[in-house]
Amino acid sequence: MRFNQLDSHKVMHNTSKYFEEILKTTDCIDVWIGSREHANLDSLPIRYGVKFDHNTVLRLENVHAGQTDGKYPDRYHVEAEFEIEGRGRLPGHFVLRKPHSGRHPAVVTVWRKDVKTEFGLSEAMQSLRKDGWTTSADWLALHPLYESGKLKTHGDLLAQLLSRKVGSDSIPKDILEQERKNTDKKAAELLASYEEMERRAKREEQRAKHNTSVALEAIDHLEKFSHANIALTKDMAAAEAARKQAEAARIEAEAEKVLEQVQRAAAETARAQAEAARAQAEAEKAETEARMASVEAENRRLRENENRSALKQRQQVVPSDPDTLIEVLEQQMHRGSSCTILVLRNGKRWHMKTATFDPYGTVTQKARSLVGRRVSVTSWDPINEPGKWSRQGYFRNIYEVQ
Repeated sequence: MRFNQLDSHKVMHNTSKYFEEILKTTDCIDVWIGSREHANLDSLPIRYGVKFDHNTVLRLENVHAGQTDGKYPDRYHVEAEFEIEGRGRLPGHFVLRKPHSGRHPAVVTVWRKDVKTEFGLSEAMQSLRKDGWTTSADWLALHPLYESGKLKTHGDLLAQLLSRKVGSDSIPKDILEQERKNTDKKAAELLASYEEMERRAKREEQRAKHNTSVALEAIDHLEKFSHANIALTKDMAAAEAARKQAEAARIEAEAEKVLEQVQRAAAETARAQAEAARAQAEAEKAETEARMASVEAENRRLRENENRSALKQRQQVVPSDPDTLIEVLEQQMHRGSSCTILVLRNGKRWHMKTATFDPYGTVTQKARSLVGRRVSVTSWDPINEPGKWSRQGYFRNIYEVQ
């Protein structure tokens, strides 16, 4: 359900009041799970390994940390625990909706781990199932991988699905496999380089520690020589003054020699520290290159999907010139619609009507994560009307670029 800006605050207030009244006297809520809804068909199967055959009322216990949804005013977020037969009590982050006709609040979705990662995973699961590529049985089969931490993001999910089946309308498997091999090879090379630099930095650090130890030992010798010189000077008799002075001179010469060793050790330590810093800088550079290689590979895949989707609607994808993203403005009114606005360093502003093109906030969330980085946005122009939307500053997606 969508709300305009005039009634959004009223709905949010009523939603918050409804749930706060319940939680004043109890920390338990009975919630309704529709058998044909996203929570039962996607979220529960992959995250908890369970799916209900019929509409179900579930008891949530130890409910806390409640707050309304900033984007959907009729939704309410809580942390809670619930029982699954044979599994004991399990935690979850539940998104609830105030009941419209039934007795119990409805579960919109449930997350189990990092919210940002889980949100992308939810969107991918729901989209794939609605398009007919997967069923709840696939999510149940993938639950052990999710439970073990091997399936965390939507990228992990797609990789698992591609390894299990490739439909007739999918990208040819040999192309996908070659792309995966190319990306894996480059990433492996960069990782190997990074690991070698880490080992080099560790060797330099050990060398610096050794030189510091030598320097400290030399200083200790110098102090002993100085103490011996003072003791000899105080205790010597007149008859032995000449001999003791000669001995003191020898000790002083030895001390100067040791001091030179200390100075050389200090210089070696400084050089080793500089080398360690250089190795660390190279390691960080390699890590950045590895991350960007992964980002570029993911961008290529996403751009291919976006191009195919645009062509199906007789539109073409138009990328913008790269620039640094300065700010993301949300829920801004533009031409009568609530929009997400991207502000770039060159002053250019790009607009997206969120109700139509970003109803779940995935593009906006991605944009927030890229503030301060160089990005390129894409617009979809009708094939027979080039520039219709791109010239007006409307965008559909955003990508990080080098």
